[in-house]
Amino acid sequence: MKTAERAGLLIACLVLISPRAWSQELVTGWEGGPSNGYAFVSPIFTAPISKENLFLVRPTVSYLYYNFPDVGGTTDVSSPGTAVQIGYRLQLPRLTFTIGPGVEVRWERRNLGSGSTINTTQIGATAEADAFFQATSLTNLNIISNFETANHYFWTRAGIKRLITNTNYSKPVGLSIGIDLTGQGNHDLHQLEAGGLLELGFPRANSSMQFRVGYDHQWFANNSANAKPYFGVGFYHRF
Repeated sequence: MKTAERAGLLIACLVLISPRAWSQELVTGWEGGPSNGYAFVSPIFTAPISKENLFLVRPTVSYLYYNFPDVGGTTDVSSPGTAVQIGYRLQLPRLTFTIGPGVEVRWERRNLGSGSTINTTQIGATAEADAFFQATSLTNLNIISNFETANHYFWTRAGIKRLITNTNYSKPVGLSIGIDLTGQGNHDLHQLEAGGLLELGFPRANSSMQFRVGYDHQWFANNSANAKPYFGVGFYHRF
């Protein structure tokens, strides 16, 4: 009964929020290489509760793929998925913090090294949090973390970037450079990525585009390891 009451209260809150109060963002990107990577498209719908507090709904469509050495050869995993997150955002002049749970469905296909194939549908909860801190007018610190119970996959990135052109925000394009460190994986493999980023910011269009490159070190369940470069591209737009 308590669950039904809470669901009813949430629906009532959504109804009371004027549709005109909702704002929209779009985040999309891909990172990886030929043998492993992650791509996603995620619109974000936010509505203010107060000047500093926002409610958000974030649907996501994603595609995860990777391989790892296994008995009989190499196992290839592909996992398209869809998720919906309901969350809270604190928005201060120098700090933006977002946190929220969600639910996810993934359709995993495993082509085993032995030659057989296993198809499974995975349903589970997700939890995501991120924080962006504007240390100075030109320097931004950020951390993003996500965990999925459907396939027990975790992903965390921490980084720093600095604006080096258009420092007075008077021009339509500005260039930022930075570095970041990413850890991710599940019971099949773990990865640690370190690299640099280049960001083109378009302040008048409320948009930005990022390009990433670096080196990826992988550890597998059979105690073997591998290292190779990775690449990435991302896009953000606020409507």
